[in-house]
Amino acid sequence: MAMDDVQPKMLWDIFFHFNISADCLTTLASHCRKLSSTASTIGEWHASRYGTVVRMGTEHTFQEVRRFWSLYADTAELSGPLATVIKTSADVQKATAGATRPDYNHTAARSAGPLFEQGKDTYAELYDQYWMTGTIYIKRRQLACTTHLNPMFLHSRWGPGLRLHPCTDPLAPFHLAPMFGQGDSSKVMLGDVGQAARKEFGDWCSAFRTATSNKSSPVVVRLILGDPLVVARALDSYARTKVVDSGLRALPWDPVAFKLCKEEYAWARAPANFDVIDTSTLADEVGLINVLCVATPL
Repeated sequence: MAMDDVQPKMLWDIFFHFNISADCLTTLASHCRKLSSTASTIGEWHASRYGTVVRMGTEHTFQEVRRFWSLYADTAELSGPLATVIKTSADVQKATAGATRPDYNHTAARSAGPLFEQGKDTYAELYDQYWMTGTIYIKRRQLACTTHLNPMFLHSRWGPGLRLHPCTDPLAPFHLAPMFGQGDSSKVMLGDVGQAARKEFGDWCSAFRTATSNKSSPVVVRLILGDPLVVARALDSYARTKVVDSGLRALPWDPVAFKLCKEEYAWARAPANFDVIDTSTLADEVGLINVLCVATPL
């Protein structure tokens, strides 16, 4: 969507909010249909305009991504009893997640850096606002338009339903220390913080669009779906043997074999070793020692 110059405000709503407007819903469905029709195989995808930037490391990854495009589009266009069932289920799941979430998530406030204390109350209010309304908007006019559940929050590998992590907070990725470092931090309003985050997001979109338009040296984002330990082991195996079929399974309790795309790795020479590996929260999920064992060889 950023490559297609979709408005950053609409991109923000689609990416971060679980309640969105009718216009956002229509745009999302239309774009997903467009992506699905662009290619039916990974080869066709890589030959497309989008495929020069968003690369897929395995055929299984591409087919799963394509399946989710269809799910998003189909859900956006749902009406009748099935839509009611999904919405009722989502409301129950949202309430359950809301009941188990912490009173306050400090993750986003850390983005204020040394000005954490000045910003934490404002972040707390916006965090509550997000969980009450599905958006960070505070004006009634804006909230009145966000009456549709976002299909991107309604599907996962565990099936349909709204499964929100209790610490979900759209402000967490943004660096907003300057908001609280210019004068009296008590004068920083909720709307100011949300606007600053959306402005930073818009700058990111613009920078990405500029980078992807550079034909001589485009930025590449390569996606691989799989258990993180399996992905790391498969990349290490390929680096040593140059064989794309690792003999491993992509996911626990899944019969799908993990096989790197030959076109991408053997022919296009996608990297299997890296200067930096950001493991995000994997240390919490699969254990630090496990991460180090498979990441160190890479």
